Formats: sequence, C-alpha cells, structure tokens
Amino acid sequence: FRTSIVMLPKGRFPEDNYKWGITMNKVTAANIARWELFSAATGRVVQPVDALMQGLSLCRQAFCEGLAEAEALNSAQLALYQMDVGGAPFHTCTEVLQRHEGMLSAMVSDEFSHNFVGGSCAFVDRVPTWFLLVRQYMRVDAVLLPKD
Repeated sequence: FRTSIVMLPKGRFPEDNYKWGITMNKVTAANIARWELFSAATGRVVQPVDALMQGLSLCRQAFCEGLAEAEALNSAQLALYQMDVGGAPFHTCTEVLQRHEGMLSAMVSDEFSHNFVGGSCAFVDRVPTWFLLVRQYMRVDAVLLPKD
C-alpha cells in the first residue's frame, strides 16, 4: 500500500490558506508514524507561513490606506492654483478664487488659458502685501485689516 501527501486548497483564490492532507490506503503502524512526523513538520511550517500571511495582509491594508490618502492629496493639489502676485508666490484653492465674481474667478475659470510654460504660474501685477488681505477676505468673507 502507498502513502501520499497532497496539498488541498481551502478557498477559491491563490492567497487563501491551504490545508495539507495525507491519504493512506491502509492504516498501519508505519503509516501512523508517517502521519505523526508529517503533522509535526507541517505544524512547524504552517505557523510561520500563517504569520507571514497576516503580516502581508497588514502591509496590503496599510498600502491601500496610503494609496487612498495619496489619491486624495493629488486631487487636492489639482484644485490648487498658483499665482505670482507682484513677484511673491501665492497658492490657494480654485474654490476660494471662484467665490466672488471678478478677475480672479475669471482667471481660474475654464474660459481662461491654464497652459503655463515650464511650470510657471499666472502673474498678477499687483502689490503682494494687499493681496494677502484680498485672499483672506475671499477665504472667510470678512475684512480683517491689520492693526498698523
């Protein structure tokens, strides 16, 4: 009689766990000894593999969460509008610039060309000191003047 060791899939997908089985055509003392050796050997192998699979699952979950966070950040950066106001760089969301009708909302609209050469940005020929106040007003809909 013959004893054979087979690997039987437990699930439908390759990453699912596998269970190991042994088929015996006849129960004999030799086959029982082989079974005990087999069980001990698989126990020593299966536990570390299971631990590695759990670690891989945690890594996969962390990767998916990081990917979602990166996609959200990319979406937010696409909505970011870069301007050069009087030589000073300004960054703000297009949503902020579209809150009030005027030159700035027209600049970020689809009707205005956004093809800047060499990574440059839109230039606004105004005093940057005052533009800080304009941008703050557009953000909070309130005039916040400095004390001085």
